[in-house]
Amino acid sequence: MIALIITANDELYDRLASKALADGQTPRRAMNVLDGFKYAMAQPVSMIIVDMSLHASDTLVEALHSRRATCNIPLLAVRSSERLPFELRRLCTDVLETGTL
Repeated sequence: MIALIITANDELYDRLASKALADGQTPRRAMNVLDGFKYAMAQPVSMIIVDMSLHASDTLVEALHSRRATCNIPLLAVRSSERLPFELRRLCTDVLETGTL
């Protein structure tokens, strides 16, 4: 099972990858929104984790939720300080706080 982690933050990726490995998943990384979208559409993944501090991350969440190939994959958003709008929160399985990872 592959956990796709979409973030440019090395520290955040390391923490999320460690958690994925502990859960028996294989972490894969995309450094930006476009690469993450391409990977999710081309490879079977069991979970997608999106760093909401990336440019166009809100568009990515909406696109992943609206595509038949990815709409049933659990989608987790990671945010730091600003509140995620309800419209995006409802598209995510969970919203993780970077301070509690």
